Amino acid sequence: MEKKLTMVANVLIIVVALAIGVQLLRGRMIQGGDGNRVHATALEGKKFPVQENWSPSKKTVVLALQVGCHYCSASAPFYARLSKFADERGINIIAALPNSQAESRTYLNGLNLNFRNVQQVDFQNIQVSGTPTVFVVNDKGLVEKVWEGQLRQDDEQKVLALLS
Repeated sequence: MEKKLTMVANVLIIVVALAIGVQLLRGRMIQGGDGNRVHATALEGKKFPVQENWSPSKKTVVLALQVGCHYCSASAPFYARLSKFADERGINIIAALPNSQAESRTYLNGLNLNFRNVQQVDFQNIQVSGTPTVFVVNDKGLVEKVWEGQLRQDDEQKVLALLS
């Protein structure tokens, strides 16, 4: 009798664990599914939805980053090269993070990234659902191109080419 109860208990535990797993996967698929998620690329050709004086620079790069984002941290060497490249060409870079200014600057300094313009931005306002996201905005405030996620080397070259 005790053996049967133990077996029934084990089967119930497995069934409950599977049910929880299925629910978690369903929730993740609903949140991350392309049908329910707005991509930042939808902003291409449209006005960037953050109040900024875009005209001093021919182009502005907006980096949507998040404190603790593994892919943002892994992209730091590219962002350092991008920053130097931009400075040499008079291109503005804005680091947009949802975190407080202090928390954001501490995070960026820890990555050896010293952007002059660090803004606290609600990612829903700029349609960012994942970080990092790179926007190139022209002097009229129109988004020319968007890249989502950690960039491969060929995409890094495309960003630099667009800024040349």
